[in-house]
Amino acid sequence: MNVAQSERRRQRRMNMSKIAMGACCLLLTGCGTHQTYPSTWPALVKTVGSDCPDLSGLYQNSATADESGWGGFLYDALINEGVYGTHPCAHCEVQIQWLDETHDGLRVRLMPNDEVETLRRSRGEFNCHDGGLTVPLIAGATELVSTLVNWGHLTFWLAPDGSLVALEKAKITGYVLFIPFYDWHEVYRRWLRVDTPEPNSVAPESDPLKTRQLAEEGDVAAQYSLAYMLEFGADQRVPLDYFEAYKWFTIVAARESTPPGTRAAAVLGRDFVASKIDAQQIAEAEQRARDWTAAFEKRQQAQ
Repeated sequence: MNVAQSERRRQRRMNMSKIAMGACCLLLTGCGTHQTYPSTWPALVKTVGSDCPDLSGLYQNSATADESGWGGFLYDALINEGVYGTHPCAHCEVQIQWLDETHDGLRVRLMPNDEVETLRRSRGEFNCHDGGLTVPLIAGATELVSTLVNWGHLTFWLAPDGSLVALEKAKITGYVLFIPFYDWHEVYRRWLRVDTPEPNSVAPESDPLKTRQLAEEGDVAAQYSLAYMLEFGADQRVPLDYFEAYKWFTIVAARESTPPGTRAAAVLGRDFVASKIDAQQIAEAEQRARDWTAAFEKRQQAQ
């Protein structure tokens, strides 16, 4: 073996040693990612206190990735499955609604899959502070040569444009090839709103009697909220009633003034409750919806 070949082999061994040492250092000491808030996103307004933000609305399930490429799925992020959890549905939408005015319960619904989860503040499944809503993040993965645990939390804020922005703070610990691993990151994620908030509408399910009154008067947002209450049963004032829910979902879906996102959600809701009642009830509910619409249009013309 000549001197040149021997030198090349020695250099190759040194390079491999450097790569191995670098990999071990990365695994042992970890690395971190700290993302600054994207300048192209709307500025967040954070407030002091423990009041929960009104996140009620319909959002895209797939996050809008910024220049850093951070994405993820809203439904999984909210129900503590991790942003890349078990519901990677890019075309789906997520509906968020409070159960009552106390803000103890939050209902999260994945559409059109129609999967529903209810989170309770009293059970520690979310908390509110600084104008944001925080949910825990705990996820684990075990493979043949690795065991990793991802833990931390996500805090959600409502941006001025209606989109939902979350700051994810998480750490990953475990073993890869029996070598200790540690990593951490602080990154922002953003989900666009699908429906259009209406300035004079009530918060969903904040006051069932007021919501019913506004629905009868013709407020589209209140009509959708009432249909949703009737679908699940808000309380003794608005108990579960699939027949009435079908009627109000039908009214919302048919009105020209209904925002596209709300109309799509109403159609999904109507189709769901249709599976809970028989054909005769559906026909009667549709007739009552037509009767309400005719009476409402007559009142409008008289004004």
